[in-house]
Amino acid sequence: MDHYFVLLPSPTTNYMTVHSITAAFSSMIQKLEMKEASIREISIGEHNKLSVTLGERNGVPTDTPSTLLEGEKITWNTSLHTSTSEAATYLRELNQVLYKWSDGFEKDELLSFSKNESGTTLTFEKVKVVRKEHETVSTSKPVLLLIDGSNVLSSAYFATEQNLLQNRKGLYTNAVFPMARRFLSLLRKYKPTHVAICWDVDRDTFRRQLHAGYKGEREETPAALKEQFATAKKLFHRMGIKQSSVKGFEADDLIGTLTSKWRTQFGGESCYIVSNDKDLYQLLAPGVKLVRSIKGGERLYEMENFSADYNITPSQWIDVKALLGETGKTSDGIPGVRYVGDKAAFPLVRQYRDLDGIYASLEQIGASKDLKRCVKHLEDGKDMAYLSKKLATIVTDVPILADLKIEELQLNINQQNMMLDFAALEFKTLLREVEDGKYNWWGEEREKAAEAV
Repeated sequence: MDHYFVLLPSPTTNYMTVHSITAAFSSMIQKLEMKEASIREISIGEHNKLSVTLGERNGVPTDTPSTLLEGEKITWNTSLHTSTSEAATYLRELNQVLYKWSDGFEKDELLSFSKNESGTTLTFEKVKVVRKEHETVSTSKPVLLLIDGSNVLSSAYFATEQNLLQNRKGLYTNAVFPMARRFLSLLRKYKPTHVAICWDVDRDTFRRQLHAGYKGEREETPAALKEQFATAKKLFHRMGIKQSSVKGFEADDLIGTLTSKWRTQFGGESCYIVSNDKDLYQLLAPGVKLVRSIKGGERLYEMENFSADYNITPSQWIDVKALLGETGKTSDGIPGVRYVGDKAAFPLVRQYRDLDGIYASLEQIGASKDLKRCVKHLEDGKDMAYLSKKLATIVTDVPILADLKIEELQLNINQQNMMLDFAALEFKTLLREVEDGKYNWWGEEREKAAEAV
């Protein structure tokens, strides 16, 4: 089977980024080496779409492509049809040339590329100044970044707990450092005009009042992590980042409320939620996206790929969880319906829409060959199902946030405090990266967007 790798800039521009090109070539190289494939075809399609088709190494060999570096341009000469075994080497060399060529530039530095009439030569060129008529990576539209601080900091801690870094004063930093670094990376990647970090207060929430076992099996927070919650909050406060925590509610509820406010004011404009908590799937909506960490990077969930993965709508995630529950030492302690698992919960919700639809159709479910075994469990667990739905539902109208204005979330980093605190925490790598311009998220375009809002 052929494997396709496509580099596609916006339909309205010929621009791409160094990062997108090099990442795609790296992916192709890996595929070539793992699958022992070769390049069958390299072609340029509509809107300057560069397509590379991989096939088995059984084609007719042709001349190996060549790469030339000319000042600030890279010219790529290649046949449109090639299936040489040297293709992997060629791509690897081109990748190295691109990295060397882009040395000293942001990985989001824009490139333009063009082709000759025969389509056999591609020219990549750095774009130092982007004209206003072109679409750029940055945006003049409002963009909200919401970070689940408790989730992000805890994930960073447990990923690095084997190496509990401390500064010279004995302050633990193994979780704060990766969180601060990721924060700057998120600013660079998504270029938000508004930012908020939301935190849990403690486990004594309205959900525990509904169900005493809610998060009841979780172990105590390690002392080194507890200390870093205070350190992180102080750091972001001094940086001028809006933070929110409300007694009786969880970070999810604050994120849900701020997302609702954002959609009311800005409709479908981009809102990025950063968390590994799957409960936040329920907030996915037009413009609302969930950024989840995966091995080696991130995955961006939107309504479309969520529905493709689970074949349900984001709002139905609550009903699935109401049936499945979530138990265990690291879980939320939601009871669910006993003996109802994935193989029943998802089909039930897909077919009957929600809990109300399921319980109104028990007779029909009983006549179903595949699902009739669930009827007795559903009847016995009805109260737990509806309780579980309440526990799993994110609040989108936390009262204390009712008067909060979106303008209060506008991003305006106190860079002097940030650098002073990075130095005090001994974040030498971060200091060097900031000074080298790696995280230049601010600039004319972002400032214009903030002013427009």
